[in-house]
Amino acid sequence: MTAVIIVSAIGLLCAILLVLASHFLAVPVDTRAEDIRGFFDKDGRGCIVNSSRGIIAAYKKNEKYGERDFADAARDAALAMKKDIVG
Repeated sequence: MTAVIIVSAIGLLCAILLVLASHFLAVPVDTRAEDIRGFFDKDGRGCIVNSSRGIIAAYKKNEKYGERDFADAARDAALAMKKDIVG
């Protein structure tokens, strides 16, 4: 069984992770990448990161993309987020 837990304090997140090491954690929207890097396992699993607005609207933040290229912008934003978190 997978538990999804929403936490707001990194200290609490650490304590919960020790108890529920085989479960997924839902990361709050405003969490910084450096705060959650250690919560992923060697395969990059362990947290669910919600960045839907940042990914869907990525074409608006970069002049390289237009509305027609929203899918490319979304893909690039998702890959950049992954790189930022996992390293």
